[in-house]
Amino acid sequence: MVLLKACVVDRHQRRQKEYTSEPGRPPLTSHSRQRWMRPGRSCHPPFHRVRPVHSLHSDRTFQPVVMGSRSVMYCSTMPLHSRMPVLSKFGCIPSRLLLPLLAGLVCLDMASQAPAQDGLAAAAALEETFVAIIDKASPAVVALTRERGAPAIQSPFPGNLNVRRRMDDLSETLDPVDPQFAPSEFGAGVTIDSSGLILTNYHLVRGVATVGGIAEAAAPSPRLFVRFSDRRIEEGRILAADPRSDLAVIKVAGSDLPTIPLAPATPVRRGQLVVALGNPYAIARDGLASASWGIIGNIARRLPYERGTPVSERQLKETLYHLGILLQVDTRLELGTSGGALLNLKGELIGLTTSLAAISGYERASGFAIRLDEPMLRVIETLRQGKEVEYGFLGVMPEDVLVSRDPQLRGMAAAIGQGGAARIFRDPEPYLPAYRKLRAGDLILKINGESIESKGDLMRVVGLAGPLATIEVEGFRPDEERRFNTTLRLGKWPAIDDEGIIATRPTWDVWRGLTFDYSTSRLRHFQRLGTQRELVDSVLVREVGPNTPISRSGLQRDDYITHLNGNPVRNPREFAEAIREANGPVSLRIWSEARGRGESREVTVAPN
Repeated sequence: MVLLKACVVDRHQRRQKEYTSEPGRPPLTSHSRQRWMRPGRSCHPPFHRVRPVHSLHSDRTFQPVVMGSRSVMYCSTMPLHSRMPVLSKFGCIPSRLLLPLLAGLVCLDMASQAPAQDGLAAAAALEETFVAIIDKASPAVVALTRERGAPAIQSPFPGNLNVRRRMDDLSETLDPVDPQFAPSEFGAGVTIDSSGLILTNYHLVRGVATVGGIAEAAAPSPRLFVRFSDRRIEEGRILAADPRSDLAVIKVAGSDLPTIPLAPATPVRRGQLVVALGNPYAIARDGLASASWGIIGNIARRLPYERGTPVSERQLKETLYHLGILLQVDTRLELGTSGGALLNLKGELIGLTTSLAAISGYERASGFAIRLDEPMLRVIETLRQGKEVEYGFLGVMPEDVLVSRDPQLRGMAAAIGQGGAARIFRDPEPYLPAYRKLRAGDLILKINGESIESKGDLMRVVGLAGPLATIEVEGFRPDEERRFNTTLRLGKWPAIDDEGIIATRPTWDVWRGLTFDYSTSRLRHFQRLGTQRELVDSVLVREVGPNTPISRSGLQRDDYITHLNGNPVRNPREFAEAIREANGPVSLRIWSEARGRGESREVTVAPN
């Protein structure tokens, strides 16, 4: 083993002046330098330039190592058994104290220099990452403007900026191409397909004309203008929209448009750095999105209901926002950032920003974004196809339960293994998916391995799984004090906002003029089944095309198909598989209320 032998010397010019100020001293030579280094004398080399120093006791050389702006360290090695003292300007230092002193000097110098340099390099690297992400993703984030399409009048001040004025039924709207155009309704969108498909929030574009038709024919349809980063403007139309998720896909003319990848490779985490791109306060009139950054504060936030909302109305207003799909970020997302992109440091789209302050009616200090995980990607893909988004349906009435506070669960906390759960309020009714699988009092703990801590978790996981999905349920049965596992196949959740759903393509291919769906597809249809629960296992007639084989067969809208050629059909998938093989006349058994009372009858559908 070896021991470092060192002498800390001052490099200040004062030392040299002290030496040369004494009269009669000879110039420094190698011999005189060695005399200054001998034991028992203070080590005050008066030279400013640091040179190698030869050892007095061996032929080894002390090499200078810079320690700071005013000192150097001369180092060599010697055996541990040597008790030779080491010189310093404070006198002789025993060998046993040398290592602690040397370590302290090194640490002090590293603490003053290395962290500052490393921190600056890290900050510069993070800055470059942000710049690269923003530069790459900005062309795929567009500015949206929704205008009511009121008649325009000429400005009385031709040389000045146009001023918007409201005069009864007359209003002045500017040309969206004008750089000074000040929109009244605005937001952002993200290009997800190079052919011109843009993902945004539905509340930004509701009422806009659809692809191939008009969304709301009762009133003049607002116009939607899309401004790209190259300042090009196109008019957009809704391809598909879903009020429950507040998502919509709009279509614009274009090809080879820049896009942002949709599939994140890893799940989001709290504390993760993110970049937000949007159009706050319609500031992106030049098409360039505004950027901000922050961290994810929470990955499953819920939007609270507005104060004073009766419980009976909450079901009508409930969206996925209330079920825990929101990312909370410390970036302040102002009015107009709805529909913008939330990116991770790989430049992947992990969320769609939404201005909840505007939706909720009060200000918030933080921002929110719709979490675009794997279940939500199914929703987006359905909208890209122009189809209706369908949600899974379990057929139970759940309620929240806190294990520690429920007297019925006293002493069972260890067996349950989690603090909260969703409890089945009453027995599921016949023909519903949970019938004979779950019963009143059961606690739902996990679905497909995902923890269920509340009824909101249960509704979110079941809904995003989709109809006909098979789920694995893990629960606890308090009356038997045991866990249980069961497998269920989901139905379709009864949609409440029927008018808000926009689909430009049917979910299932039209057959001989027939558009069909699940019997529980709408709340009004589900409520009709109160006395005819067996019709849950049937197919609903949604539309009957005029002058088609279906219309000539006598089949009418809102009829239910229970059998095809004598075989039961319980859902649209089974019906679609059955008609795929039917080439000639097809016999259908239907249940209908067209004549004022429910009855079952047979109809024959001829081929096209």
